[in-house]
Amino acid sequence: MPRTFHLLLVSSAVAFAACGDQAIAPQAQLSDQDVQALVVRLDGTMMGFLDDVWGASNVSPSSAGAALGDDPRVWNYSWWKTRDCHTAGSFTAEGTGQRTWDADALTFDVASSGTKTRAECARPGDEVTITVDGIGDWTHQRHYLGGEEGLSTKGREPTGSWITTYDGAFDWAKSSGENGSCTYELTSTIDTEANTKTLVGTYCDRVVDRSKTWRKVDDG
Repeated sequence: MPRTFHLLLVSSAVAFAACGDQAIAPQAQLSDQDVQALVVRLDGTMMGFLDDVWGASNVSPSSAGAALGDDPRVWNYSWWKTRDCHTAGSFTAEGTGQRTWDADALTFDVASSGTKTRAECARPGDEVTITVDGIGDWTHQRHYLGGEEGLSTKGREPTGSWITTYDGAFDWAKSSGENGSCTYELTSTIDTEANTKTLVGTYCDRVVDRSKTWRKVDDG
């Protein structure tokens, strides 16, 4: 009788362990290629929004010219933009910021922050479509230096480091049936003097470290 009891205990332990293994099956993961593609799209879309906002007549350096004086002046602004994703869904961003003009130093500085939302944002990959749903935060700063032309945009050049940060979380699903969730923290830095752009941080537990030339140089 004791031997039978011992066998029953062993059998129960094996069965319990098997159930436990099934319960902690590893979560599906995005591939390195998927992560790099999503990182590039996130940064590209947000920088497109920010460049569009900066180029708008109500927030660009040239718009301040009519009211500039000798003392530093500050303007507050807000904005909202949305864009359709490649296959379906949308990418929406909004924010507020300040623009500061220093007439003595001929500098124009921008500091802004806000939120971004990807709603059923679907884009094709190499073999499958990835759909993303999630929200996050962003911050951005950029700087300009005025030239001899004074208040006109001519002679005004980017200066210093332009820094943009992104953080947030999202759910993802592949058309192949896999799905999961991710968090991310990224920093984009444009070195206007070196003409370089770097994008570093973590995305879906993967290390991101990308660099490239910021603007094409016209040698002609």
